[in-house]
Amino acid sequence: MKRKLKKVAFLVLCFTTFLLSSVTVFALVKPDSFYDEISWTWSYSAEATSSYNCLGYATGSMVWEWPWGYSNPSSSQVDTYLSGKGYSKSGNWAQIVSYGWSSNITHFSKVTGTEWSRAKWGSLERFNHNSWDPYYHNSVYGPQVQIYYQ
Repeated sequence: MKRKLKKVAFLVLCFTTFLLSSVTVFALVKPDSFYDEISWTWSYSAEATSSYNCLGYATGSMVWEWPWGYSNPSSSQVDTYLSGKGYSKSGNWAQIVSYGWSSNITHFSKVTGTEWSRAKWGSLERFNHNSWDPYYHNSVYGPQVQIYYQ
């Protein structure tokens, strides 16, 4: 009887440990309303960190990548930078989308499907979007500007 009780206790402990270790706990840095004002479609993908930004995530470098210093580049400056990394404005496999305005690119996302994209929002969280153009055009990120292929 004691042996059976120990076995049951062990199984309960294992099951509880499994449940606790498989639960993903996250907290958004800002209230939902903050994100809702920027994008009409977003869902949490990864926690906030300042170790990489939208461009670093989109290119896969996973570092804070913004070669234009403290200013936002023009679309032609982005074209030049990304062409040096092997991207072009035409091709078969869309990889990166830029946002903002042709004279002021503010943001990038990584294409993750035929209608999906994923983006790191500065030092905030990384989000999934069920569109390649998920931001309100009057938001800080603005409309889709260019799709880059590799």
